[in-house]
Amino acid sequence: MMDRIQSYFGFTKIPFGRDLAPGMLHLHAAHGEAMARISWCVSERSLGVITG
Repeated sequence: MMDRIQSYFGFTKIPFGRDLAPGMLHLHAAHGEAMARISWCVSERSLGVITG
């Protein structure tokens, strides 16, 4: 499937991968809030639920 997508759009490599540097990611307020809540759960040794 990825081969067909690459050839259709003329990509020389897969443009979306898991090898992005953290600085290339778009961070916004909701991300900061989620990280704060996760950090709190970890520090308090509490249970939390992540949905998305």
